[in-house]
Amino acid sequence: MRTEHPVVTCPVSEGSEPLVEYQTILNNAFVGIAFTRDRVITCCNPRCEAIFGFLPGELNGISAGALFDVATDPELTGEGADAALQQKRESGSEMLMRRKSGECFWGAFSRTDIGRSTTTGTVETVWIFQDINERKLAELALTSAHRELETRVEQRTATLEAANRMLQAEMQARRRIEEKHRVQQAEAARMARINTAGEMVSSLAHELGQPLASMLNYVHGCLLRLATGNATPEELRHGLVQAVSNAEQAGEIVRRVRRFLHKRPPEKRLHDISQVLKQIVAFLDAEARRQEVTLRIRSTEHPLKILVDRVEFEQVIVNLVKNAFEAMAETSGRAKIVEISCIESTQNNVIVAVADSGPGVPPYLHDSIFEPFFTTKDKGMGFGLAICCSLIEMHGGKIQLGESWLGGALFQVILPSGEKS
Repeated sequence: MRTEHPVVTCPVSEGSEPLVEYQTILNNAFVGIAFTRDRVITCCNPRCEAIFGFLPGELNGISAGALFDVATDPELTGEGADAALQQKRESGSEMLMRRKSGECFWGAFSRTDIGRSTTTGTVETVWIFQDINERKLAELALTSAHRELETRVEQRTATLEAANRMLQAEMQARRRIEEKHRVQQAEAARMARINTAGEMVSSLAHELGQPLASMLNYVHGCLLRLATGNATPEELRHGLVQAVSNAEQAGEIVRRVRRFLHKRPPEKRLHDISQVLKQIVAFLDAEARRQEVTLRIRSTEHPLKILVDRVEFEQVIVNLVKNAFEAMAETSGRAKIVEISCIESTQNNVIVAVADSGPGVPPYLHDSIFEPFFTTKDKGMGFGLAICCSLIEMHGGKIQLGESWLGGALFQVILPSGEKS
């Protein structure tokens, strides 16, 4: 049931007449209003009684400090309250208050001294109260959630920073390992090139000996004609031109060997693959003739570009071609042929194929032939094809094994085309 509150009549100050307008405002205000004399409530409006849960008239004669929680401001509840009231004519705050039932709630209040007796020192004060419990609880919950979120963000940030430091350390360690692996890989590749050149030394010596011998013959011929006095300028010129041509041929052989064996960091550039393959065939021509093998190139109709380190790419093709030579060493009764071809696939890749007419590779060896230390040679170490695979993989490609149209083995080196790169 709704409690009917009587009309309250409160003096505005000591000895004043109540005004009808003020009384109407007091009784209908949506905030609690109370008057105290020396902090003892003399009267209050219905809203004040409703806020604290008191019946009409029950608040009269109660100390204002009883409306606040015992743990609140000592200026309101402690022994220093009177002195504080004398020093402060106005004050206000938000703090915990207490209802008649003992329930604590958040309230806002303000107080203002409106009169003081010069003879007795009595102080009259007006208090304004407002129930802000719902808003305050929402604010506290929001503040608590905000602090919890900040704590979680700080914890998560610390976790991510720690993880980031660990990741950076792992990346640096991995980069060091990868760099060390690249150095070791480059050195292994260089040693493989040296081994290849060592195996070809007799062929290279023969190939180098031919132009040197021809050059000496032409020079000796010119000297002989000069000694007899029968040399004409045209004859001497022809002999010297031929000598220079043979010297340049010998120099080119030496340059090819030096480039093949030179130790330097990998350097990828765009190369015309047809020109590279022609240089490889020129490098291997003497070895092919020595082993009675026909080495030929099947060129493309239009130039193809590949982005590779030229020496490493040459090493791979040279190794595959030499393997083909060795595979056909015992072949008899049919022609020994090694064919290098180049095509552009539909996947925008360039395929360099090395096909031979030898015995081929048995199917049961296809999965293991590229593994380190695997070899079918009596004196092989099993590094050649493994190094070739690593070099091509570092160029973003791969090597596949199949059956040749010449009847032997087919090794396909698949690389991204230069235009795609």
